[in-house]
Amino acid sequence: MGRRHAISRRRMIAALGITGALACAPGFRLPGGDVPPGAAATATAAASSSASKPLVPTPVPATPTPDVAAANAMLDRPLAVGLGLVQLRTSPRELGFTVAYEEGRPRLHRPRDDAAMDRLIDLASRASRREPIDADLRISADGRVTRVPARPGEDVDRPLARERILAAIDRAEPRADLPMTPVPIRVADDLTSVAFARANRLLDGAPPYLTARRDDRFWTFNRKDFASVLAIAPARPGVPARLVPDEMVLEAFLKKFAPVIETEPVNARFSIEAGRAKVIDPGKPGQQLDHNGALAAFQRALDEESRLVILPVRAIPPRYGPDSAPSLEVSELIEKGSTPLGGAIPEKRHNVTLAASRLNGYVVAPGDVFSFNRAVGPTTLDAGFKWGYGITNSEEGIRTVPSIAGGICQVSTTLFQAVFWAGYPLEERYWHLYWIPSYASRGIVGLDVTVDEEFNVDFKWINSSKTPIVIQARVEGDNIIFELHGRKPGWQIEVAKPIITNANAPDPEPVLQPDPALPWGRTLVIEAPRDGFFVELSRTVTGDGPEKRILKMKSNYLPSRSVTLVGTMNKPPELPIEAAFPKGTPTPIPPVRMAPDDQRTPFPTRTPNPATATAIALTGTATPTPGPGTPTVTPGPGTPTVAPATGTPRPRG
Repeated sequence: MGRRHAISRRRMIAALGITGALACAPGFRLPGGDVPPGAAATATAAASSSASKPLVPTPVPATPTPDVAAANAMLDRPLAVGLGLVQLRTSPRELGFTVAYEEGRPRLHRPRDDAAMDRLIDLASRASRREPIDADLRISADGRVTRVPARPGEDVDRPLARERILAAIDRAEPRADLPMTPVPIRVADDLTSVAFARANRLLDGAPPYLTARRDDRFWTFNRKDFASVLAIAPARPGVPARLVPDEMVLEAFLKKFAPVIETEPVNARFSIEAGRAKVIDPGKPGQQLDHNGALAAFQRALDEESRLVILPVRAIPPRYGPDSAPSLEVSELIEKGSTPLGGAIPEKRHNVTLAASRLNGYVVAPGDVFSFNRAVGPTTLDAGFKWGYGITNSEEGIRTVPSIAGGICQVSTTLFQAVFWAGYPLEERYWHLYWIPSYASRGIVGLDVTVDEEFNVDFKWINSSKTPIVIQARVEGDNIIFELHGRKPGWQIEVAKPIITNANAPDPEPVLQPDPALPWGRTLVIEAPRDGFFVELSRTVTGDGPEKRILKMKSNYLPSRSVTLVGTMNKPPELPIEAAFPKGTPTPIPPVRMAPDDQRTPFPTRTPNPATATAIALTGTATPTPGPGTPTVTPGPGTPTVAPATGTPRPRG
């Protein structure tokens, strides 16, 4: 048998004469393309017949060569896409078109996807889109209400724009104008009509435009303030606009109202009888401004077009009420303090008794910081206090002047001594400018406290124990007594021997001080000559935690003078003030000196500043702070009952 020869497809096509002419046959596409179906059939038949016949080349008619330049011209024909004054330039090639020869002529064929067309229309939309404007309201700072009318928007009509671009390319037109279509609004004008009319009615007329009230307190809003509180909740589809309070602005107003409205709860006060607590004052709840409720009240006023808002409050119950008596553990006397009132003028005795009564039964909760000024309350004439005497440290020097509530420093001093010996931590303490011998406690000097509510001079201490303390205070004969009841903390207290330095003798020369509030001939000794000195005290508490608690306390007393007030009301002008005394001069007052065994120790390197006091921090470290003065009252025949024309009150002793 003869040997068969395998012939490749390429060699077969070459043998049949199907060469480069096929690439240019009718139906060829640029770029890329398919072989015409007839050509494929011819090639198959030729291949079949070649197996039985000798291969004879068959001539193929010549086909025209594609005009590449004409094809490129069609693809790069410029097209202007019109958007009014804005025009975007593109071409069929940029939009993804191709060229194919059909019947010997080149024709444009559309792209298989619309990505390039979509990008062109997106660009046209961004250049020409006008957003719709919803109806809205605006309130200016001066209270003018304006309306923003609704206006539809517009955008490119995408389906119609695509059709016009394709039609322009098919017709070889140089321009395609893109159509626009309306963009509907979401909020029509009628959704703002009610709020617009309401805002105008509320902001029209004469002031006050709004009044906020709580009990007998009230605040009025002028047009500008009221306008600042107003806001517009924008309308939504189907939901009309609403006049609402601006929460941030309203909150700023509420913060101004709160200090006037809010009150702290007052605990019940208790007496101690046979080791048990008995209610002597039920106390009262405090109140707090309800901010959320106030916001709702303002909203109701706007909805109802009312010009009055009642500010709501929340009641705050006291920590210790009347029902707390059975649970108070007060069976133990923790500590006690006492100072003499002998020789006090009636006004001082009145002030001491009144202040002590306000502290009697006061409960200091575990962890609480006791404030003398807060517990006693206002020390004013309206609160029941009377004129006494206080020391002022002014440009003219230290002077004793009339002072409201003169004498309450003895109350703070007596309580302080009980707290000191009980070992509780001190938060704030100021000493007197002058040494008062009757304020010594258990033979220790330097255990006094001066206070002044007006000048924020306070005495503060901390109940660091785990149980409440009930204060008992009373005036008994010529003594004021303070007791601390509760459970003894169980710690140990050691007070070191005081260190006294820089002793200065007083000037015993009598000083006559005119007082126009006293009638002529009346005299009152208000200062006695006493030593000045510097004293340091140290108290150590152990058993209150792992570390010792050490308190360092310092006091710097100035030497006091011998001062007598002389009434000059209705004084004959020709008489000197010395004429008020039978002998022409006051009887000298013997100076009060430290005892020979007064524990004085030389300390020449220390020069304490007489214009400073000591504020004791929680840790017991002394920190210099401005030192107020204090009155020192000595026995006298009377006291003024009217306020002086001049003079600044200072801490009262």
